[in-house]
Amino acid sequence: MDERIVEGLVDLGLSRYEARAYVSLFQQEPETAEGVATAAEVPKGRIYDVLNALTERSLVRSDDERPKTYTVVGAARAVDRLLETRLDELDEQRVDYERTAERLRRSLSSLETDESDAGFSTSAFHHDEARELLLDRFEAAEESIRIVVDEATARTEGDEELDELLRRRVDEGIEIRLLLVDAAERGSELNGEGFDVRVVDPDRQPEHRFAVIDGAEACIEVVRPVSPDRLLAVVDFRNNQPARELAETFEALWDAATPAEQGA
Repeated sequence: MDERIVEGLVDLGLSRYEARAYVSLFQQEPETAEGVATAAEVPKGRIYDVLNALTERSLVRSDDERPKTYTVVGAARAVDRLLETRLDELDEQRVDYERTAERLRRSLSSLETDESDAGFSTSAFHHDEARELLLDRFEAAEESIRIVVDEATARTEGDEELDELLRRRVDEGIEIRLLLVDAAERGSELNGEGFDVRVVDPDRQPEHRFAVIDGAEACIEVVRPVSPDRLLAVVDFRNNQPARELAETFEALWDAATPAEQGA
């Protein structure tokens, strides 16, 4: 018996005994329950339960003779039925998971404490981990996101994911300001989509890319010296002096900046 076929049927929802019985009937049908049990190596005490289960799935048919014999439904129809059933089960599981996730969001949110007086700093190293920290903090914003954007940012791998996240956050009511250093063409793409975009004063360009979240949190991006489109690290400051200073720095740069449509 081809165990690869058995494993495939198991993946589509059959028990191992059901799969072996089904495959054995393909190799020799019609067959009695006893014959199936022998060929499929299914315990005789279990074979009727197995064949009844296959019949209920419309994968096997039986006659009214004594002893009863069994035949299989064609391969294509059988596999399609198994696949349809499996996908329906997965859809139900997905709905259950989504409900569980929503309950967890509400429950975990109720456990969150006010961090207004509790300073906190963390960091993530290497590009993927640093990028994930940055996206996570943008996702957590409740009111506003301020980002210094330079040409390297526009080239950064995964930038499409960033744009998609920011567009969704705008749709959710988050105020987003983009301060362009040397990528005005990027600003023109995003301008008019709910983003407020300005070009920084050339005499006041910051040395590092950074972002400010809700006016009380700031992320500094540290890029690789020879690959400025790859992150070396992201340092996240929350509710402490560095965060407040970076928030003030952004506002000062913003006030001195030029609207993108005028500076392009």
